Amino acid sequence: MRRVVRIGKAFDELIQIADSEHARLIVAGVHRPDRPIERFFLGSTAERILRHGGHPVLLARKVARGPYRRVLVPVDLGDVSLRLLLFVRDPLPSADLTVVHFVPRLRRPGEENRAWREQVSAELKELARAARLDLSRATLEVGEADARAGILSLAETRKADLVAMGTQGRRGIKRVLLGSVAEYVIHGSRGDILAVPPQHT
Repeated sequence: MRRVVRIGKAFDELIQIADSEHARLIVAGVHRPDRPIERFFLGSTAERILRHGGHPVLLARKVARGPYRRVLVPVDLGDVSLRLLLFVRDPLPSADLTVVHFVPRLRRPGEENRAWREQVSAELKELARAARLDLSRATLEVGEADARAGILSLAETRKADLVAMGTQGRRGIKRVLLGSVAEYVIHGSRGDILAVPPQHT
């Protein structure tokens, strides 16, 4: 471990250090607001690292009691989903992964709905194959619910000690956009969150 003292804006200095050290992950401690009306870590160092940096960020809320054992990995089947799975695959060798994609509840005829779910399930399996996931410790699921509420509910019922998810992103003049689902889960979760942004070129 190396201690570094820098003068400047904390989030900016941390991002610069992470860039110069080619860090794969930034770990930031965060807290839940005392009042529900307060926005989660509004204006804090953790939020600014998320919005302005291009590094994956682990938002740690709880005291570590050992390695993560139950990790929920919601995916949207987009490009960042593959990066997310590749990122969590190796550093968490003892964890059981639940990889889930949520689809909205639709009132469709039974056969059409079943075919649609099978197509989504096939895409999820293809994503897992591309990431070379060990399916002996990874469960693939298709959930029918609003993704935001579905993720929080599943994290609670499965007692997940980490939720790993992708974010959206823009660089340059515009700050990084977390995306409505990621933002909702980050604000509402009681546990640790691993937020993985898109790969910037």
